[in-house]
Amino acid sequence: MFTSNSWCAGYFLFCTVAHTVNAEEHGNVKIRPHLGVGLLKSDEADGNKTLNHFGLRTLLNAGNQRWYGVEVTRYIPDSGASFTSAGIVLEQHVFEDFIMAIGTIGYFNYGESKQNPAGITTNLGWEPKVFRSTNLFIAYKSDFVFSKQFSQIHSLSVGFSW
Repeated sequence: MFTSNSWCAGYFLFCTVAHTVNAEEHGNVKIRPHLGVGLLKSDEADGNKTLNHFGLRTLLNAGNQRWYGVEVTRYIPDSGASFTSAGIVLEQHVFEDFIMAIGTIGYFNYGESKQNPAGITTNLGWEPKVFRSTNLFIAYKSDFVFSKQFSQIHSLSVGFSW
């Protein structure tokens, strides 16, 4: 399912990201690289496609287990052209380890006509503290793309922040 390009891009992303300032210790910034696999459901003629993705979410602490920031993700379908999403996300930690997030996202070079539609992303996940300054996470990610043909992306993301 993962192509060699997505593995290389994911490896590059993880190797080049600088360390994250842990919010509990410093109170400011969390950087969370992620990668995953999913399904693109579309009303277009080609229907459903599997895809891989990798990206980076940078969050600022808003206090009281709330975060806000920017997410950039690169999607690589098994067939068709790859595209990028970028936008603003709001995140809430519930019961310390569980994550809920929502954001407004723009999709760039999306579809065959290379349009730039808007959309909404949501995340439900789990981010347990593994070591003193390292958090792993797994999340279900759902994107709603409002292009000429309505599309949904359902994916499973894994990653870490430290």
